[in-house]
Amino acid sequence: MKKLLIHFVTVSALFFSQAYAQAPYEKAIDDLIKQHLPDAAVGLVIQDPKTGNIIYEARAEESFLPASTTKLFTAVAALKYLGENFQFQTTLQAPLDKISGNVLNDNLYFVFRGDPTFQVKHIQEILKALKTKGVNQIQGNLVIDDSAFAEPYYAQGWTWDSLPWYYSAPITSIIINENKVRLKFNKATALNAPIKVEQADAELPPFKLQTNVIAVSAQDAEHNCQLNVKVKNNDLSLYGCWPIDKTPVVVELAVDDTRAIAKSLIESSLKQLDIKLTGTIQFGPAPKNVPAIIVKRSAPLKALLPRVLADSNNVYAESLTKGLGLAYGGQGTFQAGINAIQEILAEVSRIEFSKMKLSDGSGQSRYNLVSPYLVSQLLNFMYHDPSFPVFQASLSSAGQNGTLATRLKDKATIGKVIGKTGSATGTSALSGYLTTAKGNEYLFSLMINHSTKNYNELKRFEDKLCQLLIDEPWAPTSTTAPKRS
Repeated sequence: MKKLLIHFVTVSALFFSQAYAQAPYEKAIDDLIKQHLPDAAVGLVIQDPKTGNIIYEARAEESFLPASTTKLFTAVAALKYLGENFQFQTTLQAPLDKISGNVLNDNLYFVFRGDPTFQVKHIQEILKALKTKGVNQIQGNLVIDDSAFAEPYYAQGWTWDSLPWYYSAPITSIIINENKVRLKFNKATALNAPIKVEQADAELPPFKLQTNVIAVSAQDAEHNCQLNVKVKNNDLSLYGCWPIDKTPVVVELAVDDTRAIAKSLIESSLKQLDIKLTGTIQFGPAPKNVPAIIVKRSAPLKALLPRVLADSNNVYAESLTKGLGLAYGGQGTFQAGINAIQEILAEVSRIEFSKMKLSDGSGQSRYNLVSPYLVSQLLNFMYHDPSFPVFQASLSSAGQNGTLATRLKDKATIGKVIGKTGSATGTSALSGYLTTAKGNEYLFSLMINHSTKNYNELKRFEDKLCQLLIDEPWAPTSTTAPKRS
C-alpha cells in the first residue's frame, strides 16, 4: 500500500510538472523582460484573435498607467457612436430676414464647436464667404459662441509642468492652430551665451515674449539646469538653459487664452475684408432659432483618427472626448466624455469598465488605470467589428508612419506591427496587431510602469520584444495554449 501511494505521488508530481512546465517561448519572453527591465512592472498579453487563445500573459489583469494607449478607447467610442463620416462644424449664424441689401441688421454669431483641425486661415475664409453672399456691414454685434465645451479646460491628473507645452493645450470650444504657438530658438553663438527666441507663427497675433535662455552643454542641460516656461494670459516667459547642440530648433507652447486670439483674428479679418461692424465683438451663446448661413466642416472622422492614433495628437483626442460628452450626454466636459466612452463601449463589447479608471481621453492623466487584458479585449472586439478597416488604417505602422515611423524599419519587421504607442516618465506602452513571418495575425498589449530607464531604452526593449514575437516562437505548441473566454 505504501509503495502504491509513493508511486501515485510520483506519477502525480510528474504529471503536474509536465502540465505546468514553462514553454520555451514563454521563457524567452520572460528572459527578455528580466534582462532589460528587471525592476520595472511589465504587463503583457498576446492573443490569437481568430481563436481567442491567449498565447502569453504576464500581470495581464493588473492596473497600469496606460499613457497614450488610452486613445484606443476614445477612438473606438467615437467611431462606434459618431460614425466614420462625422464632421466637426464651425458656423456663422444670423437671422435671414434681417439681411437687407448688403447689411445685416442684427447680431452675427460665430459659433465654435471644438474642431481640432481649425486654423487661422479658416476665420478669414468664413468671413470672406459672408462677404461673397453680399454682406459687407453688420448693424449689430459679432457674438462669439464658445459654449459647446465647458470648463475645466484641463483634465484631472494633468501635471502642472506639462501645461505650458503644446500637448497639454486647453480643450476649449475655440481651437485655433491646435491652441499652440511655435517659438524659434536661433543658433547659439557660444556656450553660456543667450539664445535669441522669437515667435515663428506670423499668422497668429504677436505674443508678449520674455526670455532669458542660456546655451549650455548637453550634460549641463541634462543634470544641472532646465528650461522653465510660464504662460499666463498668452504672455510667454522662458528662462533657464537649453543644449547648444539642439539649436536652432522650433518648440511649441500651449496658449491659455483662446478667446483673446479668436477676437484678435476676427477683428483683423473684418478689417482686411472691409466688413464694417457697428457694434462690438462679444462672447455669448447663439439663440437656438438663428440659422447657420456659413458652415465650415472638418474632414470626416475616418480622416481624423490617424491624427489621434498614429500621430498620438492629444488635442484631437480630447476634442473627441468632449465632443462625445456633448453628443451622447449633452455636456461638453471631460467627465461627460469619459462617461460616454465607457457607456458606448459597454453596450457593444464585453469590457468591464468597473475594472478601469479613466480621467481623460488622451492618456495624459496620471490618474488613468487600465490593465493589458482590458486593452486586449478592445483590440479583439475591433478585430471582428465591421469598422475594423477604418480603425486598422488609423494605427501607426512600424517603419512607415506615425509614432512607429522610425522604429522596426528592417525588411523583416517593417509594416509587421501596427499599433498605438504610449509614453510618460517611467512609463511606456505599445498595443496593437502584428503579422508574423509566417503570415499569422495576433494582437498584443504591452504596458511598462515604474521604470528608471529612459525613453529610448524602453522603446528599444519594445522593439526587441516585437522582433521576437514576429518570429512566432510559440507556433509548434500554439494549439495547446490556454483559452480565456
